[in-house]
Amino acid sequence: MAWKTDAYLNGEKTHLACHSHGALFDMETGDCVLGPCLGQRLTRVDIAVSEEGDVFVAAAAQEEKQ
Repeated sequence: MAWKTDAYLNGEKTHLACHSHGALFDMETGDCVLGPCLGQRLTRVDIAVSEEGDVFVAAAAQEEKQ
């Protein structure tokens, strides 16, 4: 989605942006509001943030424990 490192928002910083497809997503709901994905939404995933600021997808963290 990012066109450069850590660039996941549109220029106005109001929506998540897929710079490959030109899609924009509502940051709260994940709903596609512009682009080829209209009527669809992003899948929400649980995350965990370490004390150092590292971000982990919660499902991946659970798999590592097994």
